[in-house]
Amino acid sequence: MRQRRVTGIEQRLAPYADLLLQGPPTPSLRGGRTLPDEAIQPFHPRWYDRLSPRYILPEGFDRIYVELGCGRGRFINALAAEDPEGLYIGVEGCKTFVIRALEKTRAAGLKNVRYIDSFINDATSAFAEESLDGIFLNFSDPWPKIRHADRRLTSPKKAAAYLKVLKPSAFATIKTDGLAFYEYSLASFTETGFTIPSLRGGRPLPDEAIHPISVRAIHTPTEYELKFRGASKPIHHFTATKP
Repeated sequence: MRQRRVTGIEQRLAPYADLLLQGPPTPSLRGGRTLPDEAIQPFHPRWYDRLSPRYILPEGFDRIYVELGCGRGRFINALAAEDPEGLYIGVEGCKTFVIRALEKTRAAGLKNVRYIDSFINDATSAFAEESLDGIFLNFSDPWPKIRHADRRLTSPKKAAAYLKVLKPSAFATIKTDGLAFYEYSLASFTETGFTIPSLRGGRPLPDEAIHPISVRAIHTPTEYELKFRGASKPIHHFTATKP
């Protein structure tokens, strides 16, 4: 998604610096100016090719969950409000959406929500191995063209990265309004090595059979999902567990 340039966005983000996760210090030139991407990598990569820094996670939480593509933050804030012992991280590259999510967190006074205001293309570059308890993928861009398949957040390559950063027995939940994307994602996570308990016909089991947080995730709507519920459009979902 191409992000619309908004004047003064960094100034608007500044009051929420305590809620934004940071990576290691960026190499800099004389005078404190940061090096351009071209000085760190041989070309200026698009967002879906960029490597993410290894983010510094706050300590003191029993569990860590990440939503990739948190939008305006309704979902991540709702989950965090019910689980103060868990740390909930919303990842969103559209900074105007991040502002709305930050406003919700501040207004609710939540201490267990943090944000990454950038896209993450490779989970293994952003998070340590076996550091996460759950990953939420809600209504991800399906990138329907075959030549764009590697950009899908549920592609086999990305699913393999999730497998590495999740703890044993941790999970990923996937929700989508697209049946084709649902079937693609189900096949992708299965071939990557995730366990997806199923009933006859390959239909995923109710999430109650897997993990209580995944139950809450499946039944907690995003802003986008509420629109589809109002239109009675079906929502497809499944939970994949790391063995």
